[in-house]
Amino acid sequence: MTRMNEPDETNESRPALNVVPGVIITLLAVTAMATASFWVWDDVPDRVPVHFGIDGRPDRYGSKWEALATVPIVALLVGLLMALVPLIDPRRQNLTTSGTFYYAVWIGVLAVISLTHAALIVAALGSPEWVAPVIIAAVAALMIVIGNFMGKTRSNFFLGFRTPWTLSSDYSWQRTHRIVGALYMAVGLATGVALAFGGLMVATIVLAAGILGATLLGVVLSYHFWRTDPERHSS
Repeated sequence: MTRMNEPDETNESRPALNVVPGVIITLLAVTAMATASFWVWDDVPDRVPVHFGIDGRPDRYGSKWEALATVPIVALLVGLLMALVPLIDPRRQNLTTSGTFYYAVWIGVLAVISLTHAALIVAALGSPEWVAPVIIAAVAALMIVIGNFMGKTRSNFFLGFRTPWTLSSDYSWQRTHRIVGALYMAVGLATGVALAFGGLMVATIVLAAGILGATLLGVVLSYHFWRTDPERHSS
């Protein structure tokens, strides 16, 4: 029988991860986005591009409310979710130990959202060609950051590469995260190179295919490492 990653009995009495710095950064980011939206509001037309195809061209238009107000709200909801995670995760002590990864995800996602909002403002003011490259570059950078810290995480229910096998075996969790983290970093770097030398469409394909391939391989590896977990065979 595989040893489960149960939260220990004293987990409830241990302090949760300090979320105050993340909350402050979230509020600053949302305030900056809201201020930027308010600043350009009167200069933005009623119909603006809000979605872009793989070639970077707008393929859907919406109201300026959708373009300028939706993203700050999303950022606020992300911050709220990240602030709640350490309070409700049964393995909160593991999450506390993985604090660097937790904050890297929180701040990294906020950075991508903020850059997306800035790009949408630029698009609304008449330069939509910047949106897709900015988003692809930001996501590629986020993949590198997340991949760099994945191998240093401990088992939890909210952040990381979670499968039934990584969640039930520390051995599977650790080894899967080291490999998938390296793969995510490689995907981010390859996407950046593709964007610089191959163009937006090539970079988008590299990013999407790379994430899908690394994720599928991670699922297979997590099962393999679970099957070969020494504690599973010694129990």
